[in-house]
Amino acid sequence: MLSNYLIENQISVYKLSKESNVPYTTLNELVRGERSINECSVKVLISLSNSLNLSLDELYKICVSQPKLSDNLKPFFWDRDFKTLDIQKDKKYIISRLLDQGGFNGYKFIKNAYTYEEIKEVAKTSRNISPKTASFLLNCYNLKKEEMSFYKVRNHEWR
Repeated sequence: MLSNYLIENQISVYKLSKESNVPYTTLNELVRGERSINECSVKVLISLSNSLNLSLDELYKICVSQPKLSDNLKPFFWDRDFKTLDIQKDKKYIISRLLDQGGFNGYKFIKNAYTYEEIKEVAKTSRNISPKTASFLLNCYNLKKEEMSFYKVRNHEWR
């Protein structure tokens, strides 16, 4: 939620209002959940994203409720306390694990929970994925083998 983001980044509603030229009442309603981001004009969304240095996609994901890991994904996190996983703090771990082992439901979850850029960044840096997953990521995210840690570390035969 936007309120959590502002608190974490020590930004007041008043300061954001001044920097973005978005009326204080509009921001306050967004922060308190009295107004949906879907009700905002494009001008307001662009002003907010520019002031917060976020893409529109990132702003939208912050403003809507963050999805929670459902129990059907619990088996993929057998090595961690599932209840303590945090969608943002553990995003690299969650994305990497679900990309590699989560199947369709796992991929659907990460596409819903994270931005294209967040997924792409994990695809570049993750070393704990299978060759099949690495190939999938190369194609879906328009990556080159030289960009992916998987290929740098593993000394795989490139075909």
